[in-house]
Amino acid sequence: MIDTNSNNKDIKRLYYQWYRIMRSVDFVKQCNKERAWSNLQQQLRFRRVRRIGRRIGSAAAVVICISLLCFHFYHVGEHSTPLDHIANSGNYQALLVLDDGEQINLSLQNGDLHGKDTLIEISNHDKKLVYKSDKDKSSDLKYNRLIIPRGGWYRVELSDGTRIWMNSDSQLLYPEVFGEKREVELWGEAYFEVARDSARPFIVKMQEKCTVEVLGTCFNISAYADAPVYATLVEGKVKVAKDSSQVILHPSEQAIISQGDCIEVKKVDTSLYISWLNGEYRFKNTRLEDIVGQLSRWYDVDFRFENNVLKDKRIAGIIYRYENLDFAIRVLERVANVDFIWKDDIMYVKQKEK
Repeated sequence: MIDTNSNNKDIKRLYYQWYRIMRSVDFVKQCNKERAWSNLQQQLRFRRVRRIGRRIGSAAAVVICISLLCFHFYHVGEHSTPLDHIANSGNYQALLVLDDGEQINLSLQNGDLHGKDTLIEISNHDKKLVYKSDKDKSSDLKYNRLIIPRGGWYRVELSDGTRIWMNSDSQLLYPEVFGEKREVELWGEAYFEVARDSARPFIVKMQEKCTVEVLGTCFNISAYADAPVYATLVEGKVKVAKDSSQVILHPSEQAIISQGDCIEVKKVDTSLYISWLNGEYRFKNTRLEDIVGQLSRWYDVDFRFENNVLKDKRIAGIIYRYENLDFAIRVLERVANVDFIWKDDIMYVKQKEK
């Protein structure tokens, strides 16, 4: 389960800062072999800082913060480009479309909406929708659509208690109160914590007649248009189906549906696929095209590649959702040995000139 209310914020923040620095060192090592020895010394210094931190945590926190600032100014300040007009990502933007067609901008709305059978709580403080109803089932299904634009992020708790985190450029269609079945439709990416109901499996419908069926579990689905469908199981057990094919997933397994009705299953590090929940994007041996695809959704920016060869460059690292886009692309330039050129509201990815 996702721990969104940890009481150890200081410890988590310290670990978070330390991890950023270690990933940053990895970036530098990948993109500049001539500095390998210098970076090794730097890593050793970081490790010493970490050991000291176990004994004097507050002092280590100061050292880590200073080191992080030094890395930021070295990598961004030296080669910055004028991208300040591109706002930071991570805004809690969302549009709610009710059954009667009424549209509600959730970033401007706060309070309760009263329906016939449902109370919808809109919280700008918690950045989420909560559906409450006296009825367990309804024969008169009223559907709502939650639309998350590029650059947005939101969450919703359905009438049965299921909690859903919505990533950028995604939509979810669902009833205000479920009937005999619990079914929703997803376009884009979302993380589900499904409330258990042995009598009514929870079904997520996606593009190309793909479905995920569960009783109560935690999983992530990525189902963007013109891309494979990825269903990644964190806890429990789910059934993934496409036409005549179906598979049962167990924890740490991922189903990939790309062409026809063939479903590929593989073992994965689930933390990579749900890292976006914590405001970061971790990737390992990931295609550059997939990485900039995430940036495109987070920052509402269109990318174009100079050639297809660049799309297949594979790299590892981490990008933070609340950093400026400029910071993210400078890191990627060094790691992938490419240039990002901003022109006519489009970010072009080109081979770095020698």
